[in-house]
Amino acid sequence: MVLGRKFVLKQHFKGNPKPEDFELVEEELPALKENEIQFHSQFLSVDPYMRPYTMRMTPPFTMIGSSVAVVEESRHPSYPKGSTIIILAGWIERGVVNPDDMGKNSPGNTLGGVMKAADMGSLSKSLLLGACGMPGNTAYFGLLEICKPKEGDTV
Repeated sequence: MVLGRKFVLKQHFKGNPKPEDFELVEEELPALKENEIQFHSQFLSVDPYMRPYTMRMTPPFTMIGSSVAVVEESRHPSYPKGSTIIILAGWIERGVVNPDDMGKNSPGNTLGGVMKAADMGSLSKSLLLGACGMPGNTAYFGLLEICKPKEGDTV
């Protein structure tokens, strides 16, 4: 029996989040079916978009977000055991998903997903959620492609 853990948002918070706004739920994970993977998160994202985005959702639910994880077991040809992935499954420490089905049951059928992580060499894999992830790409392309600063501009 393998136990998984996830953070559930119990109620919307006002001001700073408090421990009582969340619950750490432990659950027995199912045996893997065809094309499923069991993952173990190493880093979880905590991003500014989460508060306003979750305000349109009704608690309780698994807190949204992405993580850098290691595939512990696999029955999926694209994600072998031991591979590092970026997974948009929420604040899940250990879980089971079918990467091919992720997003199909989400709002707009677009949320969720799994992708192989880039090799970071000696750098921390946490950068895949920060400077090299969604916030970093937002800042980089927002500045260069939208703001298009010119010489002499104050940035």
